[in-house]
Amino acid sequence: MKRTVVAALLSTALLASVPAIASADYAGVGAASQTVLGRSVQLVYVNLNDTNLEVKAVSAEGKVGETESLAALAQRNGALAAINGGYFNAYSDGQPLTVVRTNGKFVHNGSFGAVFGINTLNEPYFGRIYPTIEGGSDGSWSWPNTWSAWGINHYYDNPSAISILTPDAKKRALPASGKTVVVQNGVVSKIVNGDAAIPANGYLVHFGANVASSASVFDVGEKADYKITYRNSGGQPVNLDALGNMMGGGPLLVSGGAVVVDPIAEKFTDPKQTSRTSRSIRTFVGWRSDNRLVMGTVPNVSVYELADVAKALGMVHAVGMDSGATAGLYANGSYLTTPGREVPNAIIVKKRDASSVNASGYVDVYNDHYAYDAIARLKQKGVMNGEVVGSARFFKPSQTMTRAELAAVLTNAFQLPKDGKHTFRDAAGTWYDSFAGAVVNAGYMAGYSSTDFGGKDPVTEEQIVAILARVLAKSGVKETAKDRWLQDPPSSWLEKDVHLAIKQGLIVDAFGDKAFVPKEQAKRAGVASLLDVAMKKVGK
Repeated sequence: MKRTVVAALLSTALLASVPAIASADYAGVGAASQTVLGRSVQLVYVNLNDTNLEVKAVSAEGKVGETESLAALAQRNGALAAINGGYFNAYSDGQPLTVVRTNGKFVHNGSFGAVFGINTLNEPYFGRIYPTIEGGSDGSWSWPNTWSAWGINHYYDNPSAISILTPDAKKRALPASGKTVVVQNGVVSKIVNGDAAIPANGYLVHFGANVASSASVFDVGEKADYKITYRNSGGQPVNLDALGNMMGGGPLLVSGGAVVVDPIAEKFTDPKQTSRTSRSIRTFVGWRSDNRLVMGTVPNVSVYELADVAKALGMVHAVGMDSGATAGLYANGSYLTTPGREVPNAIIVKKRDASSVNASGYVDVYNDHYAYDAIARLKQKGVMNGEVVGSARFFKPSQTMTRAELAAVLTNAFQLPKDGKHTFRDAAGTWYDSFAGAVVNAGYMAGYSSTDFGGKDPVTEEQIVAILARVLAKSGVKETAKDRWLQDPPSSWLEKDVHLAIKQGLIVDAFGDKAFVPKEQAKRAGVASLLDVAMKKVGK
């Protein structure tokens, strides 16, 4: 029977200690052998309370599509422990088939749903997610400037495929019958028939022969961009901002302490995964309530029996990884389970180094985020500072912005005096009291009435665009861009200001990394991106 699985980002907890384990080179990582349900299981326990440790998803030779021995991969990355990653084309071109995200960058999207992910705070995630790749051109995310892709860093034989290739991919020849768009520094540099080199500062968009005409959405010299979004098995968006490292596998074995294995629901068709009698050595990654990450290999089990073993080991959440000859487990310089072939990727555990710290200053804003530069600049200038939770600072880029928050960032961005008086009863004595007075006295925002500012209410995209258009006009920014028709028109009372923003070059018809939807609630990342542009225009 199909069971519903709710993906959850787990809070760390300091509970009971793990059972006695073998001696280790580092106290936070230990290996053990244990007999469970008649199988001799090899295990590695990782203490996630140890902030000196980090867990990462890495690719063989540092390139998507390469393979190497698990031991070599572990040693090259300075790993204390490693387990093989997700499924791949083991008998053909070696390309992975699952999600791989490393240090905030999606280096491969996957066709299977179950994933393990982890953030900078060592908080793990287990769930089912499904990707969509959407693109925009000419600064627009609306038709006719939109496009989509099948995959990122994956080569397809299908002539109807559209794929994105970044410098993270192993370069392979592209079919001469297709068309390739070369994007450098966010701008289309050329469009060619057939193959092209992947630029170090950009990517390729390759259109197969059957869809080559779709490349007409691009023009040389115009902007180009894309984004990868994910939804759960119920079709709802999943926020993965904070999960800097992810590895797809499957099937999901245990969730919330219950066995939930259902390979058919996760679109597996291979009898090796769907049959209850197909047994081999299999691997899993799981999490226990004592905040230990557990990586293990189990011989001679079906995926259903693997789930039973994981539950018997006390896993609260667990997901399977690739199996058979790929199965491998490494710890403290040697194999616990030796794989029979090279692997394309792995989950590793290593001592944390400086490169794992996000330069943005936030644990949930990685360098592949579309608003990364804007968010980092606004933090440096003291305009948007996020929220400190424990010892970590979060930006929460996908969170809706409120009127109170907008008042604060406008005050900070344009250095408004905070001694302005107001008559808003709902703002008096609140954290945004002085900010409400500042923006109202500057003429940037208005209250709902003389007594109601509505600070807790969300702001819409059209409201922010209109406000910034007025700010730019007050600062003398000229109208130099051509006005354009909007697919989704703004409210009549804001239409003049929105079109003023277009002529000022503040927006085209995009809001952050999506189409401009005037009445939609504005997200913090989109506000940061727009505010960064506005500040540059007035010399801030």
